[in-house]
Amino acid sequence: MAVGLAALVAAAWYAWLLLARDAGLATFGYDQAFFQQVVWNLDHGRWFTSSFSSGSFLGLHFEPLLIVPAAVELAWPDARALSLLAAASIAGLGLSAFLFVRALTGRPCLAAAIAAPLPFWPALQEAAKAGFHPEMIGVGLALLAGWAGLRGRTGLCWALVFLSLGAKEDQAWNILVIGLALATLPATRQIGRRLAVLAVAWGVTITGVVMPLLRAGQYVDTDNYYRWLVVAPTRAIFHALTFPAGWLAFLVLILCAGCLPLLRPTWLALAAPPLLADLLSAHDPQPLLHLQYALPLVVPVLVAAAMAARAIPAGWPIPMLAVPPAILALTIGALPPSMAANSAAFQRPPALARLQACVQGLPADAPVAADDTILAPLASRSSLRELTGAQPTDFLVIDREAGLPGYVVIVDRTRILMKQNRPVLCDDGRFLVLGQLG
Repeated sequence: MAVGLAALVAAAWYAWLLLARDAGLATFGYDQAFFQQVVWNLDHGRWFTSSFSSGSFLGLHFEPLLIVPAAVELAWPDARALSLLAAASIAGLGLSAFLFVRALTGRPCLAAAIAAPLPFWPALQEAAKAGFHPEMIGVGLALLAGWAGLRGRTGLCWALVFLSLGAKEDQAWNILVIGLALATLPATRQIGRRLAVLAVAWGVTITGVVMPLLRAGQYVDTDNYYRWLVVAPTRAIFHALTFPAGWLAFLVLILCAGCLPLLRPTWLALAAPPLLADLLSAHDPQPLLHLQYALPLVVPVLVAAAMAARAIPAGWPIPMLAVPPAILALTIGALPPSMAANSAAFQRPPALARLQACVQGLPADAPVAADDTILAPLASRSSLRELTGAQPTDFLVIDREAGLPGYVVIVDRTRILMKQNRPVLCDDGRFLVLGQLG
């Protein structure tokens, strides 16, 4: 009951915040607009294509599970559907974790104490702040696969495993961890070993063969994340690996699990590979474990906690496990009402309807370049790009009051706005829609 109630509260809270941010046009284009365009293309027979990247999107991230939001958007083709999916996915993690931990430990109360606060962990708040990402669904599916395997539901287990693997290429590590956990029990040893072997084979094949073939030598944004390691001096690598903020964020994850993972350091060590991948990345939010980048650590931390929980004595005050995550959620969480959260993005007055009224005259197949924070609601089209990369054949959509993220190069935006000979199609004082150059 407590886990279900916590999941409902989390779903409502995240949905309210994310939809408010969408309505106020404060949702960044990275990555909501990118996913929305891929989803929209799927619904229109264009498989995993995006004008934000060349070639197949699966070469950038292997995420065939995007078919799920595409199916949802057959009923409601709107980028806000992705926000609702993000809210539901994070809230559902509590239920998935409860089923898995209960099946592994045989102790429902203990499983509830660990799982009920999970959707509110600061790391999960950061993931919600990032908007929709398929791996949000993948983590929950991996935990459900573990539950199904522990309950002897082999067919369901394998189905959930392949669905989870389709969420993103890094889900192979989660399935490996789940497989190793199942392999510790005599009744599930065989399926656990098979899951572990599948996870290794899948990870090597997808990242080492399939994705490079799909990229076909094309540049992708993620190329720069680790390229610096090729020429980096030893001291620079050491500095990255000992980055205090990243380790502090990892410590918060452990605290949210009641410090139980520290009692099983061998199992906690399974969090090391994704943690090191985060620390060594040159992508700014990743070493901080901000946005969605802590998600790959959730399953290893939970498994380590569950392994330790099996040895907790019967008289131990189990409800106390829920206290640390509650305190951390309210003090250092990324979303309001946390004292550390920046609430500005969630308090902007609604402007989505005003934007939609101004762009309703655009041809449905028109190539569009727009300010970052209005990319998502405009992403249901085949050609879309950031305003800073506008081409002469693009229609421009400009938000004079946009709260632009730091990655937008203002000089480039100003240069585009200074271009002449574009007809004005709409100007309502805030939004400006310009036609093709010349």
